[in-house]
Amino acid sequence: MATPRNIEKMASIDAQLRLLAPRKVSDDDKLVEYDALLLDRFLDILQDLHGEDIRQTVQDCYELSAEYEGELKPEKLEELGNMLTGLDAGDSIVIAKSFSHMLNLANLAEEVQIAYRRRVKLLK
Repeated sequence: MATPRNIEKMASIDAQLRLLAPRKVSDDDKLVEYDALLLDRFLDILQDLHGEDIRQTVQDCYELSAEYEGELKPEKLEELGNMLTGLDAGDSIVIAKSFSHMLNLANLAEEVQIAYRRRVKLLK
């Protein structure tokens, strides 16, 4: 005899992120916070699929690229280049795809923020 399954409705990712975003920040700032939460969740999934070493490498590359973008110090770019050229082919593909996904998530969060601002502006 087959046992009946309890199918629970899962809340949307947006609803889950709203619960995680601090209540003290403005709605507009929450959208920026969503970007960070999406990236954290992505890194958690990446770790589950490929291990902690890949997650750490992606995080290190992300931080180095952000430091280079902010400071424009050639040594940061060289450090990033050395890190990337030291990877084997399989890991470099995973890292490249991870960056692509992370940039897509950031773009999505930005588009949501722009749409939200437009909506607020129209309601005024």
